[in-house]
Amino acid sequence: MVKLDNLGIRAIEIEDLTIIQKWRNNQDLRQYFREYREFSYTQLKNWYFNMIDDNRFEMFVIQDLNSNEVIGVTGITYIDWPNRHADVHFYIGKN
Repeated sequence: MVKLDNLGIRAIEIEDLTIIQKWRNNQDLRQYFREYREFSYTQLKNWYFNMIDDNRFEMFVIQDLNSNEVIGVTGITYIDWPNRHADVHFYIGKN
């Protein structure tokens, strides 16, 4: 786990998908995402398993180290290793 004062990042676990689904389906947040549609739990679970087996994706949850509460998501996606570029993502979902 990477730590910065009271925040850290760690790998996304399957148990985190419920809160990620809630945030991804929140219309106020979704307007800023690449994906415009809502995700079912099954779709999000498929994304999760595909992502962890694909070296083009490195995604993490942002965690409050005082409470261990997951407060957001961050990561690097669409990594193009030969050309050395990728997309950076982050959002705080917790109000």
